[in-house]
Amino acid sequence: MRFARRGRADWRRSLGGFLILFGARLAGGCTSGHMLSGIAQLALSGFLFGAAAFATGVLTASLLLKRANGGN
Repeated sequence: MRFARRGRADWRRSLGGFLILFGARLAGGCTSGHMLSGIAQLALSGFLFGAAAFATGVLTASLLLKRANGGN
């Protein structure tokens, strides 16, 4: 497994990631931004929302799979 190349682009990549997370958190943005920045800040709401979003996704996927297989 190879890690990202070190060098000049590292600070730009880090700055870009910080700005994306900061903007999503500041604006109450998208779900993934809320989870990433909330968990990064060790906020309880970030962990709870992440768990709820994951559980909802698993439930939705299982119901759609059951429906696609004809209800079996």
